[in-house]
Amino acid sequence: MERCDSLADGYITLGVDSIRRPYRLAMFYAPECLDTIRQNVLQRKANREKPTLAEAHFCLDCIRQTIQCRSDT
Repeated sequence: MERCDSLADGYITLGVDSIRRPYRLAMFYAPECLDTIRQNVLQRKANREKPTLAEAHFCLDCIRQTIQCRSDT
């Protein structure tokens, strides 16, 4: 039997019995991603030698995918 448990921080756990995985809802993840990008831009503006965080690249890709996938709806 499939179960669905919601968590307070925007995660939801889906699965069957012992095979359960947490997933993050986009409406909670997108604002956090935008903040990660904003912080990284400000850090790079202050110090150009500092490398771009891998997390910022990941967030940009997630936002790009969202824009491309939902542009037709």
